[in-house]
Amino acid sequence: MDIDLYQEFTSTTDICPVVEHILSGLVAEVGEIAALYQKWYRGGMSSDFPIDKLELELGDVMWHISELSNINGLSLSSILIKNRDKLIDRQNRNVIEGNGDYR
Repeated sequence: MDIDLYQEFTSTTDICPVVEHILSGLVAEVGEIAALYQKWYRGGMSSDFPIDKLELELGDVMWHISELSNINGLSLSSILIKNRDKLIDRQNRNVIEGNGDYR
């Protein structure tokens, strides 16, 4: 799916487009991903990791990121391009392993 089309779609399903609501939902969804790994790890990793559940939770995270972007007038495509360019720059300057946002 095209990410810009997805971003347009998410706004049609948002019943509460308020930053605080979207942020708390994003944190909750990331917590659900962490819980999947924690339960799998606690279980001794003897069973297959529930990749199908992970895929659903990652979709929920993407929805919240899309809506946070929409609320702030940002394009997901632009966000991804800027992130890619930042990482390429860090690789080129050999600081990909460093710390800090502005390295």
